[in-house]
Amino acid sequence: MSKQGSQILGQETYRNKEQTGAIPESQALVRPQVGYSSEAFVTEHGLGVSRETTTWSDVPARGPEEPLILGEAARRAAQAYGDSIRKMTLGLLGPGEPEVEEEQGPSLYLRPFGWRILELMGFGPLVSTDHAGEFYHPVHRGMLASKETVNDSRGQLFFRWYRDGQDEVFETEVRDYVPRLAGRKRSWLGLKFYEYTQLLVHGIVMWRYHVWVKKHREQLLREARERLLIEDESQSSSRG
Repeated sequence: MSKQGSQILGQETYRNKEQTGAIPESQALVRPQVGYSSEAFVTEHGLGVSRETTTWSDVPARGPEEPLILGEAARRAAQAYGDSIRKMTLGLLGPGEPEVEEEQGPSLYLRPFGWRILELMGFGPLVSTDHAGEFYHPVHRGMLASKETVNDSRGQLFFRWYRDGQDEVFETEVRDYVPRLAGRKRSWLGLKFYEYTQLLVHGIVMWRYHVWVKKHREQLLREARERLLIEDESQSSSRG
């Protein structure tokens, strides 16, 4: 497999190149440099799109099990999304009741002083795609979720973690989001209101979320590796 891709607006948004260019772990002398980039805009169809990318440069290769490790780390990062927002906003925003989220999928609430007073966004359960290390939550409900759908969808929030040559990449992406703040007709004025309110705040929140992922990267990767080892040992014992 030399290249995998999913398309958005005719542009490639996901790549997973061969690992032949990765630096062997024994040759890694310094910590990788970290870069961050983001983009957000409204499509010609009035849908919200954003993508945030954190890149660690010149990361040592981890061997053939690396796609599984990165995939499990991506899943763990996605599961921690709501709680990481709670910490970065000092509790003003955060997840819903654990029992409800387990049944319906995660939510993002306005919750001053710990009181959940308004569900801003509700997602469906985490879904894995055909690409290694890629998951998404479909948008289902909440004050900011439109009652209208486009192609039976209100949008998706993607998480992906993969190797790109010598680099390691973590990405988040909002795809084909139908903004309620833009109104039912999604007029020019309504879309501008959405662009300079919710879309702007979303960019700040995702930037802080990526800061959280960078801070906890080693822990996420370590826990992912440990989980895979436990699964391997369990399978080996069951066969034995």
